[in-house]
Amino acid sequence: MDAEMKDRRQRAVEWTVGALSGVLVLCLILFLGHEAVFGEVQPARLVVSIAEIEPMDGGTMVTVTVMNQGDKAAAAVTVNASLKEATAPDKQIEFDYIAAHAVRRGAFLFPHPVNHTVLDIQIGGFTEL
Repeated sequence: MDAEMKDRRQRAVEWTVGALSGVLVLCLILFLGHEAVFGEVQPARLVVSIAEIEPMDGGTMVTVTVMNQGDKAAAAVTVNASLKEATAPDKQIEFDYIAAHAVRRGAFLFPHPVNHTVLDIQIGGFTEL
């Protein structure tokens, strides 16, 4: 009789755990379905910043960081760098793909000394995927 009681308790625990698991899976499916139908998706939102300015032999390397803070990916992202003095032509980097919530880095090379005050960095354009 003791073994039979143990067996019944074990089955009750198994059914309870199974039922709770089923409820959790159902809640997860409902949540994901709700997000798919009513969830708000933010377009690609690109932010560019200067990460580092490093003097090199014969010039300056300016490292930039591009962050995509949106929920959609961006392709063919161009970043433009221009000197406020306009003594040199504008420079451009193109990133082929920046995923949602991702960070990419690139660098501009200038043949002369450059600092934050004379440099203008901005997003030139992109294609949203």
